Amino acid sequence: MLTLKENEMKNNAFRRLLAMAAAGAMLTSIAACGSSSGDDTASNGSDSTSLISVNNSEPQNGLIPSDTNEMGGGKVIRYLFEGLVSFDAKGKQHLEVAESITPNEDATKYTIKLKEGWKFTNGEAVTAHSFADTWSFAANVKNAQKTASRFSTIKGYDELQDPNVDPKATLSGLSTPDDYTLVVELNKPDSV
Repeated sequence: MLTLKENEMKNNAFRRLLAMAAAGAMLTSIAACGSSSGDDTASNGSDSTSLISVNNSEPQNGLIPSDTNEMGGGKVIRYLFEGLVSFDAKGKQHLEVAESITPNEDATKYTIKLKEGWKFTNGEAVTAHSFADTWSFAANVKNAQKTASRFSTIKGYDELQDPNVDPKATLSGLSTPDDYTLVVELNKPDSV
């Protein structure tokens, strides 16, 4: 039986992992967006670089979730992409892409089962590899992502901060035993 403190540590670690997962899911989704047309004008003839805004807030950078750390971009990304979980207006969590998220006893390892059937806009299946690849991309210093530190609790993050790291190097704490299972190992128990 867990003590109140241990249970709180697990819940806090779970929340942080969910935030990382949401960021990874959003990054994964952006890869499928884009135009196959070489034409730089929208169908109405206007420049395709027209501004996007949500709730009177405009993104300051491109809409790559792991490279967005400001409110305007965050609001747009929130409306564009689905994550592992979502939260309703009362703060209640709902599983979205995730079918289940299960921590081990000391909150150093999480097993995330994904629902089958989720697809990118190009029709490609969303899999555990999608998350592992995009989280590693986001964490790798060579990719200069503004929110890379969100992945700092995952094993292998420190190694990806070496300026001489291979740009394709991955987080060692991520594994994909099958297409719909992502295992996340942390460098230490994470109570936040």
